[in-house]
Amino acid sequence: MKKALTLLLSLVLVFGVLAPVAYAAPAVRAVQPRYIRIGSFDTAFNINSNGKATCYASVESWYDTDTVDLTMELQRLEDGTWTTIKTWTGSGTHFTTLDKIWYVLTSYEHRIKVTAKIYNAAGVLLESQTEYHS
Repeated sequence: MKKALTLLLSLVLVFGVLAPVAYAAPAVRAVQPRYIRIGSFDTAFNINSNGKATCYASVESWYDTDTVDLTMELQRLEDGTWTTIKTWTGSGTHFTTLDKIWYVLTSYEHRIKVTAKIYNAAGVLLESQTEYHS
């Protein structure tokens, strides 16, 4: 009886220790870039079946006095090289957004290349970041 109780307690301990490890969900964390002055940097890109490309980008600085410049390039993959077919720019204090539509040939692969530049009140470039969205 004593051996059976010892065995039972040993199994309870073993399974009590292993069960949380076996059933613990893995930690899933998205990799997010860390910026110096950029508070948020968002992009969106979609092409429908008619070739209507919807291109969106926005950037916001942590600081109200910063100037934010945004350049968005619509690019097409031709013979293994990305070629810019349309460029839009915008600038603002603290926040800038671009929301554009352009029609493309659906037989090509496309993406947007978005570059954000942050300048302080004196006009000194403090940060430049580029993101791609396909």
